[in-house]
Amino acid sequence: MGGAQLDSNWMDGEISLTEKSSDQKGKQFEDKKENEMLSKSSDPYQWEDDSSNSLDSSVLQTSMDESSNSLNPSHFHSPEPSSFSGTKKERLVIKFRRISQKYYVVEETNDSSYLNYSSIRTRFDEYDLPNNFSKTPTKNNNPKVHRCKTCRKVFNKISSLQTHRKTHTTAGFDKSRSRGFSAADFAKRFSNDKISKDPNLLKPSEYEAILSKVSPHPSSYDGYVDLTDSHMPYVKPGQNLAIGDDVFQVSDFVGEGGFAKVFSANWDTGPQAERDAVLKVQMPANDWEWYCLNQVHTRFASLSHPLKQEETLWQGGFMSTPRCFTYRDGNILVTQHQRMGTLLDLVNLTKNADKQIIEPIAIYLTAELLGLLEILHSMKIVHADIKPDNFLIRHTPSTRVESSLQLIDFGKAIDLVLESDQTSETETSSGGRQGKYHLDYFGIAGSAYCLLFGKYIEVSTAKNRWVVKGQFKRWWQVKMWTQFFDDMLNPKGEEKECLPSLLKWRQRLLNLFTESDELRIGLTRARETIEMKYLEKWRRCAL
Repeated sequence: MGGAQLDSNWMDGEISLTEKSSDQKGKQFEDKKENEMLSKSSDPYQWEDDSSNSLDSSVLQTSMDESSNSLNPSHFHSPEPSSFSGTKKERLVIKFRRISQKYYVVEETNDSSYLNYSSIRTRFDEYDLPNNFSKTPTKNNNPKVHRCKTCRKVFNKISSLQTHRKTHTTAGFDKSRSRGFSAADFAKRFSNDKISKDPNLLKPSEYEAILSKVSPHPSSYDGYVDLTDSHMPYVKPGQNLAIGDDVFQVSDFVGEGGFAKVFSANWDTGPQAERDAVLKVQMPANDWEWYCLNQVHTRFASLSHPLKQEETLWQGGFMSTPRCFTYRDGNILVTQHQRMGTLLDLVNLTKNADKQIIEPIAIYLTAELLGLLEILHSMKIVHADIKPDNFLIRHTPSTRVESSLQLIDFGKAIDLVLESDQTSETETSSGGRQGKYHLDYFGIAGSAYCLLFGKYIEVSTAKNRWVVKGQFKRWWQVKMWTQFFDDMLNPKGEEKECLPSLLKWRQRLLNLFTESDELRIGLTRARETIEMKYLEKWRRCAL
């Protein structure tokens, strides 16, 4: 019945279907119907239904006892006898369900724990295995390999795998490498020390130790206000902040960094040109940035450099701070507010505009930031945190003689006059601070990459050299950009004489505008697009 054979091959007991009839004609009729039912049933998983002319049959289930192949007759229940054309009869239909290599009769029950299918499946999986099977242990002669979980590449050494992990830019199991190599990895290429933290960041106590050797001390600079006897006030938007003789009307929260929050404010008692101000509130107290900014402007005044002979005015390209309020637990630096935002804001504002203006504005701004860093390095100061977020836009590029970029955030800056002592780098207690110019080259490449591709730099390795990810547009200066990123990301050493010349690269970029009419036209269209985008942005903010 239903493909199941009721014989001694699988069951010793017999199941007979007995029919009682008082009429021989009725018995022949029922035998005929039974044979038709058996011949039509071919699926052991389907219930067998009687014909419409006969009584509905009760479907009965039973379970097989593991210790015996016989069926317990008490498991079967017969329906009440009924009459068909004066004929009394009893019908028994059994469903057989196939499990593994055997048929089973399953008993209907309300207790769900009665049937443990997982146990049955496990027991018959074991039953199907040959009893004489024995596995001969063999020695694994294959060498141990390490597989990357992101791209499934295989490496023989764990160190090779760790280096390969850094090339992945998607978030895999190593989320700290979501953007590939970082500036810290770039710095470690020139250091023999295995450093787990940022090699360019010192503790406040270490900065204090360095500043203690400075003469005169930064606290004697003009604009420094010593308030170390009191705690720093809580600064929030909409606040009327009075600090000594200075009064600030705090407007909006502008942004936040690793150690500071920035608020826009109106400096009521300040100079007329600097009343539109920004308050940089940082904790804990650290006068290092105040010192570096003053040194930048002091040394620039006495600097003799070819770039100062050009018509471009560079001094406004560096952040200036007319006030520094130092408390017991923090500092408040006051600087001028640049309403056009950062270089990253400019990129986000124009990346969906005309694609033909991307490269001209990238060439122009890259040449300008190369000039700023060339001057900074000539003053023996390394910024050590160059990125698009740390450049402010002062005005629309190529519209004035002043530099359109302003370099900010000197909290990680390195003064080589103090640290190298003119001859060699001073080793600090951290043992990992790198006081060399090469630290800014990764940031230069990252800023240029952001201007071209509209996102942070992504770096991988090819033939033991660092290369940027992404395809250059066919109408770009592909050969020039390839060489530019190769020079910036693969310097020959950390000493200045081993690094590519920023001055030569700046001149090479500017020469492209005299050689190509398309770049000149693109730069003009870029100026118009930027001005239009900012006007639309300010109009929306005013509504």
